Amino acid sequence: MIKPLTSLRFFFAFIVFLSHIHLFGNTRKSLQAINENYFNEGHLGVSFFFILSGFILAYNYSNSIIIGDFSFKKFYFNRFSRIYPLHLITLILAIPVSLNGFRRETAFWFFNFFANSLLIQSWFPKQTVFWSFNAPSWSISNELFFYLMFPFIILLLTKYRKSYLFFVLPILILPFGVLISNENYWEPIFNINPLIRISDFVLGILLYQIFQKSKEKSIITHSILEVFSLVLIILFYLYRHTIPIGYRYSIYYWIPMGFILLTFSFQKGIISKFISRKIFINLGEISFSFYLIHMVVARNFNFISERISILKNDLILITLIFFISLLLSFISHYYIENRIRVYFKRITQND
Repeated sequence: MIKPLTSLRFFFAFIVFLSHIHLFGNTRKSLQAINENYFNEGHLGVSFFFILSGFILAYNYSNSIIIGDFSFKKFYFNRFSRIYPLHLITLILAIPVSLNGFRRETAFWFFNFFANSLLIQSWFPKQTVFWSFNAPSWSISNELFFYLMFPFIILLLTKYRKSYLFFVLPILILPFGVLISNENYWEPIFNINPLIRISDFVLGILLYQIFQKSKEKSIITHSILEVFSLVLIILFYLYRHTIPIGYRYSIYYWIPMGFILLTFSFQKGIISKFISRKIFINLGEISFSFYLIHMVVARNFNFISERISILKNDLILITLIFFISLLLSFISHYYIENRIRVYFKRITQND
């Protein structure tokens, strides 16, 4: 485990949460203004997760793939058990608040349920599909595709040096794709589509290879680099409104996030040591649960708030959604996810 990177997962999950608060409250116009001015970069958090996923998988598995001590079956089984059980639970919990769609378009509702069940919803370029039921799960649909591709990407990069061009060139030409395409297609293509978003995942793998070849530096140097990486991402965030959203969906945050991943992966700086404390690691470990659960909690609370006057206050409502999501995330992680993972691990060990 790279402790600082584990801890950072929760901070980026919290960015996603903040980007959704305009969907939680009753005074939607004021919350929409807050969202547009301060908290409208949830895709930043998702990009971090995709890049981190490529980095951590390369960190954990690339050597075993290279030397041939790698089980495709165990890898896919373990990855599936990591993401699918909680996805299925949140999908089921989203059914009651999705029944209006069932009444309006029954056939389309079943199609969306089928797509979500198979985790293929992100392959359909329609908001009514990829954001159906539990909206954040579209990124889990992408993750499943990345997991399927991961061993083959490592093998290609290892055995065929020229294959770097195959992965690097799409990353380099991505800005031109945004430039020449209609902005109406930016979200379904550059924010959602797995074939495009795998560039984030591959970037994480390439960053790991840079990390492998990097030399150790002093604690002071690491601390300076950590501070610099955080200042850099804050600057990028402050100037985000000057950049078209299509670039922010794709390449805009790659430089600061790359610096963050590389600098914190050494676990040497003062900030790394601070966020390596147990409380931050625990929050990082439940971040996946928090990411998937918070929208389901919010949608149910919005339904309840229409009937209970105390929940008309947006601050109370958002605070309740946050802490209940946090509580359910702890329960989910330690009593559901971990137990399911241990169960599946025993199955693969017995095979």
